[in-house]
Amino acid sequence: MFLRWIYLHSKYKATDLAITTDKANKSSARMKQKRLNITDLIDQVYDAALDPDEWDGLIHQIQTCFSSHMAGLFMQDTVSQKFIGSYVHGISDEHINSYDQHFSKVNPWFTEPGLMTPGRVLTERSINEWYNDSKHYTKTEYYNDWAKEQDYRHAMGGMLLTKNNVSINFTLFRSHKLGYYTEREIFDYNQLNKHLSKAVTINKKLQQQNFLLNATNHWVDKLQFGIILLDRQGKVLHCNRYADKILKKYDGLKLKNSYLKAMRSDQDKDLQKIIQQHLTQSNHLDCNTQNSLSISRPTGKLPYSLILVKIKPQHEKSDFFNYGIKTPAIVVFISDPQGKIDLQQTYLLDKYEFTDKETMLVISLLQGNTLKQSAILCGLKYETARWYLKSIFDKTQTNSQSELMRTILLNVL
Repeated sequence: MFLRWIYLHSKYKATDLAITTDKANKSSARMKQKRLNITDLIDQVYDAALDPDEWDGLIHQIQTCFSSHMAGLFMQDTVSQKFIGSYVHGISDEHINSYDQHFSKVNPWFTEPGLMTPGRVLTERSINEWYNDSKHYTKTEYYNDWAKEQDYRHAMGGMLLTKNNVSINFTLFRSHKLGYYTEREIFDYNQLNKHLSKAVTINKKLQQQNFLLNATNHWVDKLQFGIILLDRQGKVLHCNRYADKILKKYDGLKLKNSYLKAMRSDQDKDLQKIIQQHLTQSNHLDCNTQNSLSISRPTGKLPYSLILVKIKPQHEKSDFFNYGIKTPAIVVFISDPQGKIDLQQTYLLDKYEFTDKETMLVISLLQGNTLKQSAILCGLKYETARWYLKSIFDKTQTNSQSELMRTILLNVL
């Protein structure tokens, strides 16, 4: 009998151990899957950092991973608590509007100075601990009149970054039924939060660069200057819209196998010589190096005026990360004397303190006119125009017309 008891006891114990081990394995598998989800989310975070269109899918994945009813980004003024905007899933327009109109100003995470700081992960328990009251969050106007009716019982999130009194925050809410966010979930979100902060910072920098680039392109096109970027092999890397129109006219200039060419062979020979001088010489070009060229047009219209500017190479460390990327080495400015340069006179007046006559003279020279032609167009005697030009050189700290044109054009860019 005793031996039978030992046999049965060991059998049941083995069965219990097998069940316990199976539960542990399943729990471990779920935990491993959770960690895998976080790893996948971090990959998606950096996809969103480079492409704003990816944020929508990322927020949905975070919402699912943390079993939340609502998830997303929102911006808020840290002084006035005014709501600025949001990018969230799982909330109605009606509740976004009510948050904007009133509840942003009574949001308990923001009303307490020092509670919301970049990188700090908070839950509703953080509010309770702050006030040393286990039910403080559920007593607030914010919860009872806004969060409760949406069944936003449990919260997790925090401030990602703040600048100029504007904070960017990430928040998660889920229902009473799903319970508190666990310690493991808080740990996982804390890992994710660091990467979200970096992604938002990268996104903002890229967006700022895009805004500046678009604004610059718009301004340059408005000036009606052709701008062509050449790489270190002399190949055309980029043309702005105005330059593209000039090249498509096939009137004096053209593209051939990605190289900028003049229609006339003698002028093309001069153009290629200037390009090669800029590519092969050091950063400080020889004073005898030609920087400008006049290109005649088969249509008989006034010739184009070209000004070439060598772009100073970046630091060697920057070149390391630019390996394999075609970077511009030369900027070619093209002006059409018969085109209109829409350069605000106030810019030249404010930037260089030119007089009205000096401003008119500079704009005429930018259009590709000679000093004699510009004098006639500005109603000046040639000697008077020369006197004005000397004054312009002094104000811009330049010594020649080509250097003057390069300086002004680069400053405009």
